Amino acid sequence: MEQYTVTGMSCAACVAGVEKSRSTLKNIKENLFWAFFYNSIGIPLAMGVLVPLGITLNPMFGAVAMSLSSFCVVSNALRLNLLKIHDASHDKKRVHGSKDTKK
Repeated sequence: MEQYTVTGMSCAACVAGVEKSRSTLKNIKENLFWAFFYNSIGIPLAMGVLVPLGITLNPMFGAVAMSLSSFCVVSNALRLNLLKIHDASHDKKRVHGSKDTKK
């Protein structure tokens, strides 16, 4: 159940809150996908699955991969700052009752 606290008399704040929360959940799902992808490849490599083939990895590659993973997650999360939410206060005001009738 979603709950919002709106300060002021603007219903546009509710719409902006819903848009922001949807973007946040989408971002969380993207980060979980990339973390799962990274770990599904990185953990077996760190365990030494390729050792029977004669391939060993330098631990510095693991440190670089971990740093790159953290950098990607933080960069993806910072994209939320670029989210443009429509502000209804800049919309053109409609005048009710003024109909243009040309005869």
